[in-house]
Amino acid sequence: MHEKIPISFTEKFCVTIFMLLLVGVLFPLAKAEEQLITAPLDELLPSREDIPSEWWTGSSSSKTLNEPGFVEGKMVSYYKEFGEWSEMDVEFCVYRFSDANSAKTYCDKKVNNLKSEGGYTEVAIPRALA
Repeated sequence: MHEKIPISFTEKFCVTIFMLLLVGVLFPLAKAEEQLITAPLDELLPSREDIPSEWWTGSSSSKTLNEPGFVEGKMVSYYKEFGEWSEMDVEFCVYRFSDANSAKTYCDKKVNNLKSEGGYTEVAIPRALA
C-alpha cells in the first residue's frame, strides 16, 4: 500500500527523496570501509515497477559533480499530475565515487546542508535500496 503524497511540499519532497536515495546508497558504502558497490547505476535506481501506477516516467540522464572521487552519476524522474494545471516531479539520483571516504564526505556535506535549511528527516530505507 502506498501513501498518498500531499502537494503542499513539492520542493522539499523532491530534495528529501533525492537525499533518501543518496543516503540509502552511499551511507552503507561509507560504513563498509573499502566495500564499494559495483552494480550498474541503472540497477540502483527505482524502475517503473517500483513506482506507484499513478506516477508517470519522466526523463533519465547522466549527472556530473565537481567533487573529489566522483566517477559517474545517473538520474531518473517520475511525475504525477494533479488536475489540469498541476504536477509534481520527483528525481532519484545515484552517484558512484572512487572510494568510500569521498562518498561519505559528499553525503555528509549534503545532509548538513539540508539540516541547516530545516528540510531533513531521517527515515528507514528499505533493504532493497540500501
